[in-house]
Amino acid sequence: FQTSFFKENMDKIKLLFKTYFKLGGCQLMVTVIDSHALEDAMVHPEKYPDLIVRVSGFSAVFVNLDREVQKELLSRTMHEGF
Repeated sequence: FQTSFFKENMDKIKLLFKTYFKLGGCQLMVTVIDSHALEDAMVHPEKYPDLIVRVSGFSAVFVNLDREVQKELLSRTMHEGF
């Protein structure tokens, strides 16, 4: 999701998360970053040493990932909202 989506829908998202936990949810990991930041991290990795992303069930430092994996993650940011 794009950061603007979360900013514009923060109250709804908070309610969604609260409902999830109220109904028994026990863990939630949400990463919000826009494609421009990922593109910049690919060009200037030194500026993003702490950028953590989710990759197929595990978390990783974005700038330490193989270039092809970075491109795959970037392609996932191209879809906005629901």
